[in-house]
Amino acid sequence: MLNRLCLVMSIVAIGCLSLSAAADNPDSLLWSTFLGGEHEDINKDIVTDSNGDVYVCLSTESEDFPATPGAFDTTYNGGTTIMYGGDVAVAKFDGETGALVWATYIGGPDDEEPDGIQVNASGEVIVYGCTASPDFPTTAGAYCTVHHGGYDLFLLKLSANGDSLLFCDCLAGHCVGARGCGIHGFWVTASTMF
Repeated sequence: MLNRLCLVMSIVAIGCLSLSAAADNPDSLLWSTFLGGEHEDINKDIVTDSNGDVYVCLSTESEDFPATPGAFDTTYNGGTTIMYGGDVAVAKFDGETGALVWATYIGGPDDEEPDGIQVNASGEVIVYGCTASPDFPTTAGAYCTVHHGGYDLFLLKLSANGDSLLFCDCLAGHCVGARGCGIHGFWVTASTMF
């Protein structure tokens, strides 16, 4: 197990602290960075993988969010309010240096809000949340590829290098009163079986 604690705040400032250093020691900060663009960017979840790399998912309304060349989606798709949407953005940082490895948008023209993120043993990234976009990018063969109106649940998996959407399902049913997307009773696993 890596001996570090990674934090992200609502303004999407990310930092990693060494847990082996004294809390009041300035050397305990391994790295720190901001993530976002000109408009609202709100963190939703953070996770690390077995190598110590850091993954975040957030809601963004920034057309200049730093999506990396070759990422799944490098263009802001739209949304009406940051409180409940904009686009989903997912980013991976090198756990040692804090360098941005890749970042992508995911969304349609209406609001999306991620609720959580996991990384499986292969480094594939699983994100879940809510979407109001009728053309949220689902994948062929998914359980449900039709948006049912209002805020539907989504579950997706990105490739380890963030360049492709391996699976995306717009699950039938609404995020009940979800705006803020408490997906109660909805569990995600980082199992390699997914």
